[in-house]
Amino acid sequence: MKENIFDFDVMARGSFIDDVTGPFKIEAITLRLNHVALDEYNDSLGHNAPECYNTHEEWMQYRARKDGELAAWEKKVIDMLGLYREQGKTGVVITQANSEVFTVVFIKRIAELQSEEEYEATNRADIKGTLENLDSLEGQSMKEETVVVQWDTSTVKKRSNLL
Repeated sequence: MKENIFDFDVMARGSFIDDVTGPFKIEAITLRLNHVALDEYNDSLGHNAPECYNTHEEWMQYRARKDGELAAWEKKVIDMLGLYREQGKTGVVITQANSEVFTVVFIKRIAELQSEEEYEATNRADIKGTLENLDSLEGQSMKEETVVVQWDTSTVKKRSNLL
């Protein structure tokens, strides 16, 4: 993690294909923010109350400014993670879990899968991409061991030979 610029460590990252309600690819990422990113997040939150302002319009201007700051902060995180947002086909939720630890859930609608072989190939590509991503993190200042979890609720037994 870089010292005095907006940065974070990826603590854990995993994904699965939800073919029961989807098909969707759901990716969960746990982050640990450095002090710069955490301060920027805290500054983007609105701590004032409507009573702090003389008019409702002043309050709404303050809320709009804070909402814009939070959206800019979220965009930085999403861009640094390399997540691509596509209107109507993706969703991203970033929540503070505890102090400087945040979770990012990225949901992407994927095309209907044609066959069992294509579905298994997609899962293999996801696993390979996750492992390559972990390899690229080697040598960085990570304090804990990263664990990858890959699962599919409907066909775990059937897909266990993918690894």
